[in-house]
Amino acid sequence: MLNTKKYFLQLISILLVLSAIEMLILGDNYFYWILSVPFFFLVLGCLNYFIIKKNSTAPNNRFLTYFLTTVFGKFVLCVLAVALYLLFIKEQKTIFAVSFLICYVVFTIFETYKILNLNKNVKSEK
Repeated sequence: MLNTKKYFLQLISILLVLSAIEMLILGDNYFYWILSVPFFFLVLGCLNYFIIKKNSTAPNNRFLTYFLTTVFGKFVLCVLAVALYLLFIKEQKTIFAVSFLICYVVFTIFETYKILNLNKNVKSEK
């Protein structure tokens, strides 16, 4: 079974690395809203982890349903977050959208890898 502490340490490490890279790349163009992007994905990652871990012992078809639902829900929340930012805040739209896309891809790959390993380990323990 996936160790919760190890998962969250890895998730926070990714968050810190992405934040540092954003700060280095943006330099003088750095703005405070950009820090909200990795933290948004940290919160989503925590929610996804607990939902999937709770249902990891479910049969394969039910686990797959939960997994795909969390991936789709994350996608919808991300589209909504970007749309709200672009409608209301409008500060450095392109940089925010690109940063959001990069974080989305990185966190989705990480979560998918870890969650599928969780499922594989749970199934092998049975």
